[in-house]
Amino acid sequence: NDSQQIVIMNASYSDEIETTGWGKLNISTALPQGHSLVSDNNLAYFAGFIESTLTAERINQFWINFAASEFKNQQHTPSDELVQFISQQMTFVRNSIAENNATSEYWYAASLIMSQFDGLVNGYQSSPLPEMSEIELYLLTSAGDLETLVSLYPSTDKKSQPQPQPQSNNNFDYVKNCSALIRVLPGFSDVLFAHTTWRYYYGMLRIYKFYDLSFSKYIYKVSFSSSPGFLSSKDDFYISNGLAIMETTNDIFNSSLYQYVVPQSVLVWQRAMIACLLSYDSPTWINTFSQYNSGTYNNQWMVLNYNLFQTGKPLPKDSFWIAEQIPGYIEKSDLTDLLNQNQFFSSYNIPFFEYIYNVSGYPTVYSPTNQYSYQQCSRALIFKRNATMVSNFQDMKNIMQFNNFKTDPFSYSNPLNSISSRADLLTDRVGIPFGGVDSKVTSSSQVKTLSCTAICGPTTEGLPPFSWDNPAWSSVSHVGLPTVFDFDW
Repeated sequence: NDSQQIVIMNASYSDEIETTGWGKLNISTALPQGHSLVSDNNLAYFAGFIESTLTAERINQFWINFAASEFKNQQHTPSDELVQFISQQMTFVRNSIAENNATSEYWYAASLIMSQFDGLVNGYQSSPLPEMSEIELYLLTSAGDLETLVSLYPSTDKKSQPQPQPQSNNNFDYVKNCSALIRVLPGFSDVLFAHTTWRYYYGMLRIYKFYDLSFSKYIYKVSFSSSPGFLSSKDDFYISNGLAIMETTNDIFNSSLYQYVVPQSVLVWQRAMIACLLSYDSPTWINTFSQYNSGTYNNQWMVLNYNLFQTGKPLPKDSFWIAEQIPGYIEKSDLTDLLNQNQFFSSYNIPFFEYIYNVSGYPTVYSPTNQYSYQQCSRALIFKRNATMVSNFQDMKNIMQFNNFKTDPFSYSNPLNSISSRADLLTDRVGIPFGGVDSKVTSSSQVKTLSCTAICGPTTEGLPPFSWDNPAWSSVSHVGLPTVFDFDW
């Protein structure tokens, strides 16, 4: 009937980046589960198309900043080798979907993620903004995986300016990624789950995303802290089906492991979203994620199943799982008993599992005066001292923004050696616009509504707000970003 209009999808985007630091994107299907009006793949495609239509300007801004910072050649373009790897990887995924999605739940879910990506591409390319190719948008949404791949396949004719290098003998590491804490409150009254992202400040264009998509077999209901053009979090921080999921990134010092990084694999961002789509408990999420290991963006993943939490009672078996990925291998375990016993679990870019620590090469770089000890690095000591003092939600917000480097003996007077780092405040060498760029905290009640409490920007707890007006940062591309980051939760 020509007079009838059927609403397939509802979407809204509220851009409050200038006032709160965050955009907020909501995309939901308006059709009941089990409908036959629109295929699952078309529904996923529409979700991607609508997202990029609503956020196209922000996607373009983020790509400008990303390319300028990550691709070090004169043109700020990816190397031919990187483009070849990522193209082969995308072909592997598409071919695997074509061959298996009719019989495999995993590849059916992968087909939905890739249909969403196809919609993202076409939505952006339908906008009047500067052109971006499919491969450029794929590189952007694979930004986490590119942390590994750009180092393996760097752009040539590097600029003469020196890039920051890790330093191993002065209580200091240049570039780490994220702090995380899970805190069981006294008497098992609640479990708080929190994450602080560390990254270069050009990446502070943030959007918090909510997807509620009813497919024929699954309901894809997930929220996550993200950025324009990403179909995953990349921080990473997700709330999905009663699960809270996050990660911090580990280093690989054993370069022989990179032989296992091959394009016949599924990238981390894809595996994370497939796991969110298919999983309703912690071990299923971990086991789903562990398939087709790409060996890129090697993280410690933490998954807490709030569906099992009962106020006043210890967490039951399988509530809390972690997995640590290296190229060629993923170690995973149920750490619920440890969480019940210690009342907290903290994560700070050093492997928990001894085997992962050793084979990754940490013993080759460890010394008593650097940050490569799981037990004795600055954040391990700060979390051990402060975590059990967290007795409410406000305390959790405070610890995730904590940086008292001027007086905290565990920080060694270094603004990087704390929970939310501030490399821009370095005084004994040239600072860089890098550090903690947000914090997110959620609880058993918030998880039920896919919500969390979040703040954007480098910590201002006793420290000055970060400003792009500082002439030291004039050469860093920061199109679309607020000038001063002084936002509240």
